[in-house]
Amino acid sequence: MSNDISGILLELRPIQDKIIKSGTENILDRWEFGKLLVAERGDKKQLPNGMRADIADTFVLEASEITRRMQLADKFKTQTEVEAACTRCGGSWRRIIREELIKRRKDGSPDVNQWVDRVKARLDKMLTEAGESDDRADELVNLLVLSLRTLGYDFKVES
Repeated sequence: MSNDISGILLELRPIQDKIIKSGTENILDRWEFGKLLVAERGDKKQLPNGMRADIADTFVLEASEITRRMQLADKFKTQTEVEAACTRCGGSWRRIIREELIKRRKDGSPDVNQWVDRVKARLDKMLTEAGESDDRADELVNLLVLSLRTLGYDFKVES
């Protein structure tokens, strides 16, 4: 762990301790946590290499929780804005995530098209790699069948 990471972890520790001890949603502290990380990120798209993983390991947080805290800090620049969001969402962290942070279309529904585009890109990459050998192609088919069955689709695969 570099000195840079050690320093940010020292700054984050008291905030995370407050979040844990509060037993409530503690959205303002999540915002403060996110603000420190946004400042650390600067004008780049991501935190420095390895920092998110070190933070997740140190504080036993999911990467998505770290992302949400940073999104909160990105969206709301002042404490007053965060407090207003808390009021709109009844002080619920989950509601703030759902209603304020998740990107939605104008009709209020989640943007499925963005998700579909990401999944298509991943599938295209898998198909390209699977096309390199029959064994890979067979294994990809098996994985896809298993995944579809997990989603409740039951069918027979013809060779």
